[in-house]
Amino acid sequence: MLSHLSLTYRLAVTLLLLNLVLGLLFLHVKVSHAVRGNDESPGISMEDLRMHFQGDPTVNRLQFMMRGPMHDKFATADEYETIVDWIAQGATREDYESDVAPILAQRCVSCHGPDGERSDSPLTSYEQVLRYAQTTDTGISYDALADASHLYLVSLSCMATLMGLVFYTTRWHGRWKGVLIALPLFCASANVLSWWSAKQSDFFTWLVYMTGLVYGLTMLAMILLTVIDLWVLAEERPEPLPAAPIASRPIPSEVQSTDHTAGPAAIQRPNAADKVQQSPESPPPSA
Repeated sequence: MLSHLSLTYRLAVTLLLLNLVLGLLFLHVKVSHAVRGNDESPGISMEDLRMHFQGDPTVNRLQFMMRGPMHDKFATADEYETIVDWIAQGATREDYESDVAPILAQRCVSCHGPDGERSDSPLTSYEQVLRYAQTTDTGISYDALADASHLYLVSLSCMATLMGLVFYTTRWHGRWKGVLIALPLFCASANVLSWWSAKQSDFFTWLVYMTGLVYGLTMLAMILLTVIDLWVLAEERPEPLPAAPIASRPIPSEVQSTDHTAGPAAIQRPNAADKVQQSPESPPPSA
């Protein structure tokens, strides 16, 4: 039982719970950064998720990324509008060199350059930028899905397993406890597997949204109940009992009745003849 732990161990478990909370928070920030703003409204909505997986056929890939995850990279709205106008006016090389290239070099090349974390989608030359400006947006690629699926499935499952093991040792009982432990693991698998079908079906987009929401709520519920068990309902640890003295061997009655002041030599032990005389069942001596 967690409530029976000493103060040091309870503090250690509390730090573990704090790390899980921070992990959930950073996970939300990462997901929010990847999908928010696709529908040009604050927060994460179903439309954001749908566009993230299926894309927006009304715009090109470059414009879609600029109004979504890359939107915060632009210092002013004028920079964003300059690139959008360049695309609308035919995306010529002259206008790219004079108007667009300086903006991309300052805002985008640090990540989308040869040594950046997004070097797989470079934006360092006119040909590279034009390719994205002329490509209809189709959402996240299958290669990116494969990379993200491994990372998210492992991290979500590890956090849910660790939290479930801690919550299992709490005082709470009932079938709901097992359901609460198993639910985040199920939601982690269902969420990641639904990504691959969300590119074709809005139902799986809804499933991604719901399983992600249930995962977060069940994890927070287990964390809260564990904190209550640790600190609110904590029991006083009983003091350890003193060690019992080593029991001495019983003293024979013959020794107890002997005068100990006479010393060891005064202790008389019965001989074999005395035992025969004292035994009521011993046979009479033969003639």
